[in-house]
Amino acid sequence: MKTWKILMGILLACVLVMPTPAPMPSVDVDANWTAGVKDLGDTVDYSAVSFDNGGRAHMGIAFSDGVVWHLNYVNELLSGDFSIVNGPSGPSLLGEEHVVGPAGAVSTGGTQYMSYLYTDSSLVMSQLWLSYSDDGVTWHQSIIVPSFLATTGDDSWTAIALDSSENVHIIYKNPVTGVLTHAWYNEPAWENDPIAPNAGPVPSVAATPGGGLLVSYFDTATTSLRVIAYDPSGGWDVAGATDIFSTPIPITQHAIAVDSAGYGRLLFVAQLSDLDGEKLYLAEQDAGGWSTGPAIDGSTIATQFRGVDLAMDGTTVHGAYSMIEGGLNTLRYVTGSSGTLETSALAAPADTPPYNYYFAYPGISYDGEKPVIGSCFFNNESNSLLYVLRPVFNPTFTAEPSSGEAPLTVTVTATSPLVTPSSVAWDFGNGDTGTGMTDTTVYDGPGSYTITMSATSETASVIREQTITVTAPPMGDDSTLPEPESQRASSTEGGPGNMTWATFNFTSEPVKAIEILGYVVPEDTVASVLSLNGPPDDTVPSGQVWRYLEMSLAGITKTDVLGAYIRFRIPEQVILSSGYTTEDVALVHLTEDGWELLPTILEKKEGAYVYYRAYTPGFSYFAIIFDEKATIRDLPELEQVIEENVSGNDEQTVEPEATPTGKDANVTATPEVTPTEPTATPIPSVTVPVPETTPTQSPAPLATLIGGLAACGVWAAWRRK
Repeated sequence: MKTWKILMGILLACVLVMPTPAPMPSVDVDANWTAGVKDLGDTVDYSAVSFDNGGRAHMGIAFSDGVVWHLNYVNELLSGDFSIVNGPSGPSLLGEEHVVGPAGAVSTGGTQYMSYLYTDSSLVMSQLWLSYSDDGVTWHQSIIVPSFLATTGDDSWTAIALDSSENVHIIYKNPVTGVLTHAWYNEPAWENDPIAPNAGPVPSVAATPGGGLLVSYFDTATTSLRVIAYDPSGGWDVAGATDIFSTPIPITQHAIAVDSAGYGRLLFVAQLSDLDGEKLYLAEQDAGGWSTGPAIDGSTIATQFRGVDLAMDGTTVHGAYSMIEGGLNTLRYVTGSSGTLETSALAAPADTPPYNYYFAYPGISYDGEKPVIGSCFFNNESNSLLYVLRPVFNPTFTAEPSSGEAPLTVTVTATSPLVTPSSVAWDFGNGDTGTGMTDTTVYDGPGSYTITMSATSETASVIREQTITVTAPPMGDDSTLPEPESQRASSTEGGPGNMTWATFNFTSEPVKAIEILGYVVPEDTVASVLSLNGPPDDTVPSGQVWRYLEMSLAGITKTDVLGAYIRFRIPEQVILSSGYTTEDVALVHLTEDGWELLPTILEKKEGAYVYYRAYTPGFSYFAIIFDEKATIRDLPELEQVIEENVSGNDEQTVEPEATPTGKDANVTATPEVTPTEPTATPIPSVTVPVPETTPTQSPAPLATLIGGLAACGVWAAWRRK
């Protein structure tokens, strides 16, 4: 028992005297971005972030445990677990190991490559290494340069790229000669070709179409940042190397990338003198060569940068960099095209300065729909963190104009500055739909319409809505109305007896078809529909008028038209937003006696529209109204109405007697029947005109009968006297 108490006392004493690690500072991340964080467990001296084509981060980290330096690896696919790339389990050089200047790349098949300089702590010998793995767990090593017989110190970095055939290319400064060197695998061994002398310590490389390369480096002799191109058939174009930016202070922070047209972009940090702060620049290549614009970021003498990286999406720039200004460190993002670059802060320590943690060695990639950024967040005394930032999918859209008089043309435009949607679908609330980042629609009638945008990315779906208000145009103003639509019959078919059905289809709104039944429908018959901005006279129908219309027929006599059905449709939202139901809709017709309610039925609902069908005995002016009293009625069957009217007239016709012959045949001329123009009759009774007929001969004309009766009356009066 005493022994146990003694051990507990020793343990407590150890706990009390152990130094308390400094708390990790919290980080504020911009609301448009989301951050994944991994505690790396040690102090990071060098790191390199690369990304696969799925946007997942791969990071090589050079640690120092006080004795031996390790190059470890973390992959998001491994849930943040580490696997040893090289270190204690790898081959040992003379004395303690030292890892400098790691760089990473990932093939489309998922193979991870890490290039780095590996030296011993006695600063006698160094080597150029390449480690690669297909799964991030089992690693293989290739010694590209067995021995430089000199130290690299801490100022040399490697750069790695995969060409269009996914061959590995490594660019580095030879620590012995200072020559910029190109390492590439030429079966069965690695080749190391000199490129240019007087190389600075940090190169950058990017692949170009056709297996070529672009390399940027600082030339210490000319004190300028240079770009040199490589073509697999012609080698390095040393003579065509371009000076991008000259300054006496070596440029060590630069990143090169190539756009979809094969032209380069170079993001770099430069300082003109010791009296100036560091500033961020972008150089761009086109058919005329390279040019550098004004500084993108950095303004004071105290401004410092801690790493830059660059990626391209087509011709759009995506850059990441760490900047310290006024004691405040921020991880920042730059994007845009030539002349339209925008910068923004992504993450910064939440604590107030001074503090010892900084973002450094950022890496960036574009995975096809969004940029992905990784960066180490560390100090020299405590654990370090890996931050991987991805933008939030937050698309919006504009609708212009958002209000106006009918007919109103509205253009919608979706915007998603950080994440490109894989699809965008539109529902305009008027029965019209569309797709794409921009589209247009036309609102024909007044009402409130809800536009719905459904945008989808690879990982999320977002729905956004806006309301459009459409008002009726001023009464009597026809300037905003479309031209009348006129159509010939699209189909004809036989009706009852020798009558004909003819159908006229329309593309405009709201009338979609007119069906007429007539004795004769000539081929040149034309039906026309015109929308009006107001009533045709000083009378108005009851209820709320949604649309005034004029419908007419040409090329056919009125007496040949027995009746018609009108098919029209209305956006359901227009009806509901007006405070009515779909049952409160009717077509009314202007007659000599005023506005007459026509039989109207609701045929169907399809999409955003409600379809109606109404019966009319004639053509002139019409109106579509909303009225709670406009009860939907049954339509009369046009053939039945005609048969009833025809049979009714037949029953009242006196059967003709035998036709006289000889001189009596033309004694009394048959009266000529003058047809009258039919007029609309009030509902529910419908009068349909019957065809003009010419009687044969009448043996007892009505005039003769009346004259005889009159003579008899005169004779009777005389006898009474």
